[in-house]
Amino acid sequence: MFELGSASVIAAALRASRDELDLARRRVTGARHSAPDGYSSGWLGPAGWAYGHALALLDRDLDAAADLLRAASDLTSTALYQLGHGD
Repeated sequence: MFELGSASVIAAALRASRDELDLARRRVTGARHSAPDGYSSGWLGPAGWAYGHALALLDRDLDAAADLLRAASDLTSTALYQLGHGD
């Protein structure tokens, strides 16, 4: 087994990564909440359906991205805990 660096240096890098993940998640969540809904677009008929469908797909993708960022942040916290640097 070899050591990549001191545990405190690795912990600091992991904390910085976790902070960046959390910031990205907040931005994605904010984008999801500020996205327009299909009902307020004024589009009718097939154009309204297409617009609403596209927004639903965007909402789904932003939700999935937020979930993945949350999971990555949780795994980073687990790594910090295993290093003995959990907060």
